[in-house]
Amino acid sequence: MNNKGRDLIHRYVTKGYLTVNDIKEVDQLYPNETVPLWQGRTTSETAFNQPLNVRYQRIKDEIWYLVVAHAAQGVINFVSFAESIVKRYGIQAGAVFFPDGNRLVGEKGFDSRLQAWDQFSASLEFHPMAYGLCKDANCIVEQVKRVFQMASPQTKITPAIAGSWGKAEANRPALETQMKAIRTAFPQLKSISHFAFSWQEPEITQTRRSCQI
Repeated sequence: MNNKGRDLIHRYVTKGYLTVNDIKEVDQLYPNETVPLWQGRTTSETAFNQPLNVRYQRIKDEIWYLVVAHAAQGVINFVSFAESIVKRYGIQAGAVFFPDGNRLVGEKGFDSRLQAWDQFSASLEFHPMAYGLCKDANCIVEQVKRVFQMASPQTKITPAIAGSWGKAEANRPALETQMKAIRTAFPQLKSISHFAFSWQEPEITQTRRSCQI
């Protein structure tokens, strides 16, 4: 929204970081402007009079949040666009995502998958990939529970689970154990999906990939 804001964003995107010298240089380049501005940033003109190191830390943090928000919004926009396309043909759209893909990490961090699924359209079907690793399926149930707590009541939820039928693997119980635990915790569920077929039958999947057309 001004030259300072544009220049600092360009430096951040180009290098991946900002330094105190960047703030100094931008101040010198645009002496007629005080604080850098961009969409969503609100700060008073008096902030320009703060010590340089204080201004630097605030600007660095706020640009970081701007970049993350922009990336997360890109995912939301893509899912929304895809849903609008299939709706034209009367097809129900669904979104597959990791239940923890929208979580905060520490004070200023975000899950690197940036799947802000809690902001997806409530008209989508939700297929959370409950791939938690634990001996007794409790962590898998917790992942599904998180989705139920954050999703709209009108959203259809069909958890996707991974593993093998009749066989427990390292820190992952058998499929039927997972299904029983999920059904006990959420009796309202009508269906469960086994998303990764290749995990169960890798040899068959390889054959399918190399078949003749």
